[in-house]
Order: sequence, then C-alpha cells, then structure tokens
Amino acid sequence: MDERTLPRERFREQVTSRPTGQLRGGDSELRAKLSAGLPLGLGATLGLHRPGAGERATPEQLADPYAPAVQRLITGSE
Repeated sequence: MDERTLPRERFREQVTSRPTGQLRGGDSELRAKLSAGLPLGLGATLGLHRPGAGERATPEQLADPYAPAVQRLITGSE
C-alpha cells in the first residue's frame, strides 16, 4: 500500500460512499460523485483563476447558480 491509498480510500468512504447510502432514487452513486465534484471543481477554478470575477464574487453570487445543480443531484429530481 502506498501513501496515497489511505487518503483515497477515506475520501471515497466519506465523500462518495456515505452520501450514496443516504441518497434516494436511481443513480445514487453517480449523483453522490457529481455533487461532490461541483464544489471541488469550483474550488479548483477559483484557486487557479484568482484574478477576475471569481475573486470578486460574493458567497451568494457563487451559491446562487450552484445550489440548484447540487440540489437536483441530491434529490434526484429534474
């Protein structure tokens, strides 16, 4: 086992496996992964593109477009 295995397993357990068991409806594993990926992607984007709109955005300006997408993934509804 290399040094990356344990963090990877913990991440899967806490960020994917646990939420998968709590989501109702079809494709719960995929929805759990996608709902975790949205904020991770946002964080990466804001970190890589520091100057500009993302840096000046308020929390509300970031949450407003993201919240509906995350909510759809969690509830499994259109």
